[in-house]
Amino acid sequence: MEWSEIMKRITVLLCILGLFHSLPIKTVITATAHTDSFKKIAVSEENIYILDREQRLVSIFTTSETEIGRFQIKPADSDIMPDPIDIACGKESLYVLDAASEEVMVYDFNGTLRRNIPFVNQYLQAPSAICYEGENLFIADI
Repeated sequence: MEWSEIMKRITVLLCILGLFHSLPIKTVITATAHTDSFKKIAVSEENIYILDREQRLVSIFTTSETEIGRFQIKPADSDIMPDPIDIACGKESLYVLDAASEEVMVYDFNGTLRRNIPFVNQYLQAPSAICYEGENLFIADI
């Protein structure tokens, strides 16, 4: 990756995080950052969630950068090894887009799996990103 591309990604992430600090308390934003280590970020009102795609692990941090928990990404009723692609933060849940199970896993903010949203495979060919905005969950299909 070229230096200019790295700087663009860092600048966008810093702008998003800067906006986070200036928003009203009840605002939820989602930011995704791609790095060579395959880490993704989602930000809620109170916490920062970092998805480590390789380890299939979500680490939970406070906004003051203190780690307060972790949880493993694993499908409820499946022996399939998960392949988490992205994470998004909604008002009441975390959403993890998983390529292996072809679904979105819905977790509470403590890491308890609540339910799964199956993909409709005839509509999605290669889901690549997830975003929660307002009351809507969006999935990019590239």
